[in-house]
Amino acid sequence: MVWAAGVIVIIGVGLPLGAWLLTRRLARRPAGKFGTGDRLDDWLRREYGLAWLERTQVRTAVTQGSRVGDPRLEGAAHELAARMLSGDLPGLWHSVLLGKVNLGLGLILTALGVIDLVRHPSQTGTVILIPEGMLLAVNGWLTFVWLPKRRRRAAARARELNLAPAVRPS
Repeated sequence: MVWAAGVIVIIGVGLPLGAWLLTRRLARRPAGKFGTGDRLDDWLRREYGLAWLERTQVRTAVTQGSRVGDPRLEGAAHELAARMLSGDLPGLWHSVLLGKVNLGLGLILTALGVIDLVRHPSQTGTVILIPEGMLLAVNGWLTFVWLPKRRRRAAARARELNLAPAVRPS
């Protein structure tokens, strides 16, 4: 039994310590004048020269389907909403792909659990596959079907509410 406690201590201490040491050596992304962000933030910074707080306000207003608080940012919010509706923004396809993968894996796990339950009714070890697969399938459906519809509705509302012409820095 002492060896089991030793293995648990090694895993409990060694894994976090190893992860910490590994991540310390990774190169950090250099922070630019406006901070760091994803592709959408890079697009807002490049097209409109917005600082981090302004980019956050624009993204929040568009994803929630509301009007941006600052009148100077209405043009960027309108353009972002229009581009979200047209589908030519970088980086928004990741959630759709993740939803497809989760939906497919969920259906496969559920089917494997049902098949195993039918073939071996006395062994209940793999029954956990059925609820796990159902959870994955529901998550995939929400991410693949429901979330994009919600994003489109919010973007259409934000495009209507933010009607100011886009003012780009020269």
